[in-house]
Amino acid sequence: MSESLTASARQSARVAPAVLALVCIGNVCVASLGGCGDARPAPPVLQPAPTERDVRGAFGIPAEADRVLILSQSSHLDIDWKKAFEQYYRDHVEQVFLDAEAILDRDPRAYYSVAEMAYLAEHVAAHGDGAWPRHLGSGHARVVGGGMTTPDTLLPTDEALLRDYLLGTEFAERLGARPHAAWLPDSFGHSPTVPDLLSSAGFTSVGFGRADGARRSYEVIVGKLDPVLPGATTTASVLRDLGTADFVWRGPGGGEVLAHYMPVREYCQGDTIDLAGIALGGTRIGVDHDDDPAFVRGQLDEYITQLTPYQRTPYMFVPVGCDFQPPRPNLTQYAQWWNDAEYARTGVWVTTATFEDYMRLVAFHRDALPVMERDITPVWTGFYASRPRVKRAARELVDSLVGVEPFLALLEPRSVELAAAWRPAVLANHHDWITGTSKDAVVTDEQLPQLTAARAATDQTQQRVKAGLAAAVDTTGAAGGEVVVVVNPGPLARSEVVEVPLAITGPVRARAGELVVPAQPVAPDRVAFVAEAVPALGWRTFSIEPAAAPGASVTLDASTAHLSTGRLEARWSGDSTGWALSSLAVDGAELLADASLVWVTYHDTGGLYRIGSERVDCADAEFVELQRTRFEKLSIVEAGPARVTLRGTAKLDGRPMTVDMIAAAGGASLELRVTGSAATDRTIMLRVQPSAADDALTMGVAAGVVTRPLAHHYEPSLWPAVTWVARGELAVHLGQSTAVHGTPSGALEWVAFRNAPAEPSCDDVGPSGIEDGEATIAFSLGRRDRAGQGAADVAASIALSRPLWAALTGRHAGTLAAEGRLVSVDGDGVLVTALKPATRGDGAILHLLRLGSGPRAVRIDRGALPWTTLTRPDALERDDVPFGEPTERGVTVTLDAAVTAVRLTPTSPP
Repeated sequence: MSESLTASARQSARVAPAVLALVCIGNVCVASLGGCGDARPAPPVLQPAPTERDVRGAFGIPAEADRVLILSQSSHLDIDWKKAFEQYYRDHVEQVFLDAEAILDRDPRAYYSVAEMAYLAEHVAAHGDGAWPRHLGSGHARVVGGGMTTPDTLLPTDEALLRDYLLGTEFAERLGARPHAAWLPDSFGHSPTVPDLLSSAGFTSVGFGRADGARRSYEVIVGKLDPVLPGATTTASVLRDLGTADFVWRGPGGGEVLAHYMPVREYCQGDTIDLAGIALGGTRIGVDHDDDPAFVRGQLDEYITQLTPYQRTPYMFVPVGCDFQPPRPNLTQYAQWWNDAEYARTGVWVTTATFEDYMRLVAFHRDALPVMERDITPVWTGFYASRPRVKRAARELVDSLVGVEPFLALLEPRSVELAAAWRPAVLANHHDWITGTSKDAVVTDEQLPQLTAARAATDQTQQRVKAGLAAAVDTTGAAGGEVVVVVNPGPLARSEVVEVPLAITGPVRARAGELVVPAQPVAPDRVAFVAEAVPALGWRTFSIEPAAAPGASVTLDASTAHLSTGRLEARWSGDSTGWALSSLAVDGAELLADASLVWVTYHDTGGLYRIGSERVDCADAEFVELQRTRFEKLSIVEAGPARVTLRGTAKLDGRPMTVDMIAAAGGASLELRVTGSAATDRTIMLRVQPSAADDALTMGVAAGVVTRPLAHHYEPSLWPAVTWVARGELAVHLGQSTAVHGTPSGALEWVAFRNAPAEPSCDDVGPSGIEDGEATIAFSLGRRDRAGQGAADVAASIALSRPLWAALTGRHAGTLAAEGRLVSVDGDGVLVTALKPATRGDGAILHLLRLGSGPRAVRIDRGALPWTTLTRPDALERDDVPFGEPTERGVTVTLDAAVTAVRLTPTSPP
C-alpha cells in the first residue's frame, strides 16, 4: 500500500479530465458527446477550463462558503436480486423514472442521476426518449457509471467488465450523456485493479459504498456497534485515521481515478432526510416530515456531524438513493430551508447536484488528498464461491463470445449477430448475479436460462464461422488422409487435444507438414489428436492417417499411478487412507512437497454472502474444518497416446465426487474436471501442498495480477481469484472465479463447491439460497509463469473455457494459407484479451493487457486481418488518437497502461 500526498505539479494535468463531463456551467460550456448508430462520437470541444469559482457559481454556492454539502439524488436499481429484471421494472423502476422526469420538468434546480443503463433502455423502449435527452443535455440528469448494470469487480474478467461499460455508455451517449464518474455503491468489495480498468475506459472518478473493515449499517444502527471493525488495518480504518473520504486511487498498472468512499450508511445516508424511520427496498417505513423544516434541518445537521471527520476538502457528499427509492420531490426546498436558517451560523452551504459535480469540485483540491493503492477486500467472502454453476456459465459465455469475435472480424466485419448474446453476458456482471447472491427462483428462472440460451446461440455462430474459416483455408498441400483445420481463439499459441468425427480403428496419428503428433480413437466414430503449436488467434492444418505415434502414457497398480506426457510427470500414491497426488514435476522441476488433491470439508454456517468466520460477534456463526478426504478409487479412463485420463472418486457426506485428471501428450499441465456438490452448511475445497510456499498468494484478477497476504481481517482469510492463483512455483488455473486460501503450513486451497443457504440468525444480509445441484467445474495445475509475468497463466485459464476448434474439411484451394494468424502481437507480459469488430466506428478493435507495471514495447504485425492505419481509442472505442506509423509489416508501439485499445482500420472499410 502506498499513501502519500500528490505533487502540486500534477494538478493542472488532473483537473481538466475531471471536468470533461460538464455540459454547461454558467457561460463555460463543453460540447455534448452524443452519437448514434455506428458513428464514432466526436471528441469533446473544450472552452477554457472552468475554475472552482465558476463551478460553484453554476450551483449558486457562495464563493466565500467555507464548507459545502451536496445532496445527490439517485436510486440504486439492482438488475436482479430478490426479483427478476422485468418484475423489478414493473414494481419499482418504471415509477422511479417517471417521478424523476416529473421533478426535473418542474424544478429547474433539481438534479437526478442514473447508473444502470439496462433499466433506462427498458424505460426508453416502453415510453420513448421523452425528456431524457433534454435533461441529460442540460446536465440536470446525469449518467453515473453508465454500465448496463453496477457490476461486481472481483469476479468477472476484464473483458466482461469493459463490455458492460461499452454497451451501457453507447446507449447513454445516444441520449446525449457521457459519464466520467463511475458508480459502484453496493458492490461487496473492489479489486485493486479498478483504477486501471476505469481509467482505460475514460472514467476520472468513482464512488463506492462498501469497504473492507466497515460494518454494515444494520450492525451500526441496530447493534449499536462501532462503524469500523477493530483489529487489522483496513480501508475503512485507514480512511478514518487519515480523516478523508476522498483519495486518489492508483492501480497496480499505474491507472488513477479520484475515489470517494461513502462512510455513513453506505449509499443510503440521505434517504432519511425527511423520514423518521428507514428507507428499505423501495418502501419508506416510518413518519414522513417533508413539510417540517426543523426536522429536515436536524437531519442535515446530523449528516454534517457524521461527515466532518472525513472532510479533507471543503466538500461533503450525501447520497440520496437507496434501493429502488423514489426520488424526493422537495430536495431543493430542503437545501433552501437550511441555507436560509443555518448557513450564516455554520458556514455550511447545502446544494443539490450530482456525484460527478461533487467529484469535479473535489478535483480542485486533489493535492490535499492521499494517493493510495488499495485492495478494497474483503468485505464479505462467501460470495466468492457461492453458486458455482452461475459462475461457470457466465465465464463460459464470455469466453465463447470473445473466442468467436476475432474470426467474425475477418469474415463478417459488420456483423452484429452476437449483440443479443452479449446482453446476458454483461448483465451477469451484476453484483447480485455473478456473486451468486440472488434468490433461488431468480437463479433458476432467469439467470441460468438466459446464460444457457445465449451460449447456445453463440455456439451456433461459432459452428458457422468455423466452417467458413475452414472453407477459406488452402488445404491443397495437406498430407494424405483426412484434413482438419484447427482454430485457436486464444491469446497465445497452444497445443491441445481436439476431437473430430471420424471412424478409424487401429493406430492413428496426425501430421502438419513434417510435424507428426499422436492421435487415438475415443469412440467408434471419433478421433482425438494433439493439435500442436496452433498460432494465437490463428489456425493450422492437420491431416489424419493410419499409423502409430508415441505420446502420453499412464500406468496404475495397487499402490501407485504414474502419468507422463514428456514434459509433465505425475504420480499418485495409494494406501488404506486412499489416493493422493504425491508428485507433480514439469520439465524436471518438482512442484509438490506433500500429498495433494485432497478434499477438505468445512462446516460453514454463513450464507450466500459470507462465510461463518466473518460473524465474529455472532454465537452461532462457524467456519471450521471437519475432515480431509482422499480419493477412494483411481481408474484409467484413457491411456493415450494423444491424451491420458485418470479418474478419482470419493464420497463426501454421502455425495459422489468425481475428478477427471487429464493430460495431453507434450503438455505441461494437469487438467481437472471436477463434478459434485456440497451438502447443506458445507464448503468443499481442494488442497495442494506446493514444494516452495511463499508467505503470500499471487493471483490473476481483472486487468492484472496482485499479491495478497495469507491472513487479513478474517480467519481463515479467503480471497477472490479470477483466472489463476499461485503459491511458490505451483499455479492453479481457474476455469471460473472462486475463493482461494493459503494456510500457515504452506498449503494452497480453492473452493470447488459451497452450499451455505442461510446467514446466522443474528444478522440477515439478504436472500438465502440452496446450491444443491451437481455441477462440473474446471481447473488445471502447472508451473507458474514468472518470465511472462503471468501471461501464460492467464492464457491457461482462458483455455479451460475457450478450447481449440477443429473442423473436418476437404482439400480445396483458398485465400488463406494452410497456417496463419489474424494479427500478430509480440511483447513480454502482453496478451490480446479481445479482437472484435468495432462497435463504434470502423475497423477492428484490439484489447491489449499489459501485466506488471511500467511502459512496455509491443510489436503489432499484419496477418490475415486487413488494416492499414492504427489509432488508439479509449477502451470504450472513443476519442481516437494516432498510435504509431505502420510499416509494410506492422508497427511497434509503447503500452503505458494496463489495458490499451487499438483500432485497426483498412484503407477501404468493408
